[in-house]
Amino acid sequence: MSGMPPPGYGESGQARWYLLVLVLVVLIVGAPRISVEARFFGSGAVLHADGSAPVPQDDANPSRIDLAFRAARARLPSDATCVIARDSWNRDYFRASYLLMPRRVWPIATLLTTAPPVLSTVSASLRVRAARCLLAPAGTPIPTGWRHETSGAYSLYVPDPSR
Repeated sequence: MSGMPPPGYGESGQARWYLLVLVLVVLIVGAPRISVEARFFGSGAVLHADGSAPVPQDDANPSRIDLAFRAARARLPSDATCVIARDSWNRDYFRASYLLMPRRVWPIATLLTTAPPVLSTVSASLRVRAARCLLAPAGTPIPTGWRHETSGAYSLYVPDPSR
């Protein structure tokens, strides 16, 4: 293929030839990428059987964080609303949102100015979101009336019915 149509092609034949060459180039260049992404377009590919979404493991994020979110997911009903003690720009908030799906996960604040957040911020976020669970790393102040359920990189807290 020299990039030129064979002799004797008219204008419309020439246009079809260039279109054919363009399609072949797109297929050759795009095929490897398409094969990688095709699985996300299949039926049911967006969620795992347990209801969580796939999280690409392309970073150095410790698996202990994912393990903590999976442990929390196992203890929570699918309609739970949770607050995570991170701000909306933190990657752990995004990971929790995917791994706890279909449960709702809200960041404790749009942007935290202190780390860990203060008790008033934690309490206000739980109240505003009508949350039934809190995901908190060590050092996060926990309001009274919340029971510790799981441990790990993030601990799960739920309202204590005895209080």
